[in-house]
Amino acid sequence: VGGLTVAGLGAPVLHGAHGNPGRMAASLLLRVTLPPLGAYGGYLLSPSDRARFRHGGGLIGFMAGYAVVTIIDIAMAKTSDDPATAARVISFGKSF
Repeated sequence: VGGLTVAGLGAPVLHGAHGNPGRMAASLLLRVTLPPLGAYGGYLLSPSDRARFRHGGGLIGFMAGYAVVTIIDIAMAKTSDDPATAARVISFGKSF
């Protein structure tokens, strides 16, 4: 459950913390749409005469969709503001 939460919300939260609400929304939208679309496409492209392979095709399609989302997120982060001028502070709890 924790890994799925980080995989689904990690990049959008970081985009938002860096002051990019548009990139945060785009990342979240892509993470919600592309992996399920990839799973559906993989399921449809799998051989229909063997049911157990159809589910494997869906899983491969899901992973391919997630890989595409990750590549897009990396490209969005790469074109982000200059790290030397941007304030990037996330605080959890108290300062010591």
